[in-house]
Amino acid sequence: MELAANRRDDSKDGAVIHTLLNGVVKGESLNEFEFCSFFSIRIARAVEATRTATSQGTRLLIEHPEQHRMFIDNPSLIPDAVEEILRFNPPFTHTQLTA
Repeated sequence: MELAANRRDDSKDGAVIHTLLNGVVKGESLNEFEFCSFFSIRIARAVEATRTATSQGTRLLIEHPEQHRMFIDNPSLIPDAVEEILRFNPPFTHTQLTA
């Protein structure tokens, strides 16, 4: 709630926190519980996505040691490899968000 108090009057229109705190849908805005629940879910989801992406990437490099060696020998290839690993084996394959 400290985050909410600090950001409620923040004029950065379009920022997620600003929108959640000041948005109104059908005459209703989020209450304190809904705001806190939203952030708890988002934080858990972010942690899960990071954990899954990291473990999937590690597994792929273990299964393909020649690729791992290629990245060790030429680290400039790593940024493109990260994008390809995320495309090849994304942390979430089916996700539905409902507003």
